[in-house]
Amino acid sequence: MMSAGVSGAAGGLIVAAAEPLFQTTAVPGPGYPYDVSADGQRFVINSAVSSTAPPSLTIVFNWPQLLTKREPK
Repeated sequence: MMSAGVSGAAGGLIVAAAEPLFQTTAVPGPGYPYDVSADGQRFVINSAVSSTAPPSLTIVFNWPQLLTKREPK
């Protein structure tokens, strides 16, 4: 993530050289992978997280039998 100072002048804008704010592993996708808080003090970034645990999956067989029947009122 980069930052650049911007100031107004009589003839237009003056943009300072960009400087890095921090490194991120933002996940590309449609739209922007980040948002800025309303006060401009924080970023929310969709980023990749490394995990050593494998992903889990729960499979429920015969799930219709687990449903309870309700009597109409």
